Amino acid sequence: MIMTKFSKYLFLPGILFFVFHLIVFAGKLPAEEPRVQITYIANAGVLIESEEIKILIDGLHRPYREEYRSLDARNRQKIEHALPPFENIDLILITHIHGDHFHPLSVAGYLENSPSTYLVASKQTIDSIRSNYSDLKKIKDRIIIAGPTTSIPDTITIRDVKLTAYDLAHSGTRFSWIRNIGFLIHVHGNSFFHPGDAGWDPVNFALLALRSQQINYAFIPDWYFLYDQGQMIINQIIRAEQLFAIHINTQDEDATGAQIIENYPKAIPLIQSLSTIRLPLLK
Repeated sequence: MIMTKFSKYLFLPGILFFVFHLIVFAGKLPAEEPRVQITYIANAGVLIESEEIKILIDGLHRPYREEYRSLDARNRQKIEHALPPFENIDLILITHIHGDHFHPLSVAGYLENSPSTYLVASKQTIDSIRSNYSDLKKIKDRIIIAGPTTSIPDTITIRDVKLTAYDLAHSGTRFSWIRNIGFLIHVHGNSFFHPGDAGWDPVNFALLALRSQQINYAFIPDWYFLYDQGQMIINQIIRAEQLFAIHINTQDEDATGAQIIENYPKAIPLIQSLSTIRLPLLK
């Protein structure tokens, strides 16, 4: 059975129906059926668990602005110290250095407390860790720089995980200095896509050959679901089998969640921190 905490949404008819549909669907699966588990951390942060592999994307950050959700102090201490349920993460991915996606000491703290965990991020992000964390020698051997260009992605394999890192310009010209990386993750025959805060200009995606990639699960910022330009990217380029909406503003999350469901009835808005969803592997 799917475990979820969409309690704030249960009074919204469309979302109530969709959660009910997920529960009934999952209940028909054999108990031994392999599953993928998605845990929403906060803002754009998600933890993917596929069989024995655990991958954390943009989940190590601290309070930044009120409109961007972050973990409460107790759970933030747990995740930074690699305590259950956040232990034994295989791979940490950071899309960019904005404070609602990343904090250098949070990431360094996890790596120090979990000696088998690897980090993949841009040089800009890793330089921020170097500037703020004084004991880099403890973790430097497990830090990998992703270096895609606008026309050539970077492919990295770690354990059973194949990563393709894409150079996707951050939304908004004022953030042109930000190095934003989108990650396409292949593990156990399934694929997961997270674009960070990529702008929705089709040129941003056109060179990346995403059209030729089958994407099972995609974690997409809420604005893509709400406007024509973003919907075109979702429908024509990303084309994922299951969509998750992330980066939902805390100040109007109920209305935004309802609008996302209206536009994309099978999408799952991720709003409540540490809500967990278990779905069948789509391979």
